[in-house]
Amino acid sequence: MVKHFALWQQQTKNLSNCEFIFAVDELDPASTKMANHIAESFNAVRNIPDSPKWHNVQVCVVPAPARNCIIAWNTAARMAQGKVFMVTSDDFTIFPGWDETFDSLKCPCAMATPWSPWWEHSHVVHTNDGHTSVRHGICTFPIITMEWYKKHGYIYHPTYTELFGDQELCEVGYRDNAMISATDLTIEHHHYTVHKRGFNEHDERHSTRAAWNKDEANFNRRKALGFPVHDPENPGATMPCGMTT
Repeated sequence: MVKHFALWQQQTKNLSNCEFIFAVDELDPASTKMANHIAESFNAVRNIPDSPKWHNVQVCVVPAPARNCIIAWNTAARMAQGKVFMVTSDDFTIFPGWDETFDSLKCPCAMATPWSPWWEHSHVVHTNDGHTSVRHGICTFPIITMEWYKKHGYIYHPTYTELFGDQELCEVGYRDNAMISATDLTIEHHHYTVHKRGFNEHDERHSTRAAWNKDEANFNRRKALGFPVHDPENPGATMPCGMTT
């Protein structure tokens, strides 16, 4: 956690334009304590000259018993204030000056102008994760605008537990002509399946065959329905921004 946060701090050109939200599990007190310490340390130096100044650093404690990344990301999104949401985890690496690079992306939206850039509209950005994102059409590193979030109410649809939410996001983004293709930009995913790191206890809990089968079946079901925001077969699913399916 500390190393990943430090990497983002190092690679960001304009920290004051960015906020960082940690999503931590209520059942993981060590991570919660560490995230709170980082947030308190950075927010305490706002008025000290020459100190690194994020716009904001927050901690979102995800209530038990919800122990999956999609619930965590969707819950943390409720706290976000920026116009662009980016979801990272500690096995991604971000490139230097990413914020200035994304500022300059060209938008296919007919409404976009120099006075109304891409982040003012409903968009998803598709980058390259170094192995699967382009080849299989998956947004493994989700980047969405606030306007997209307002329209949908989630990062990944909350009917997923671990997997396939990234594939739905990518398909819907392209289907709705809302996708900005930036696959020339690599945000590398150091995933165990491509031997970029070892298999760990988190993978053991989340990357199971049962989870794959369940989420794949949900993906195929939702695709047949046209990927509805309001899922008729799951009317009780609650969206983090207050919407319900």
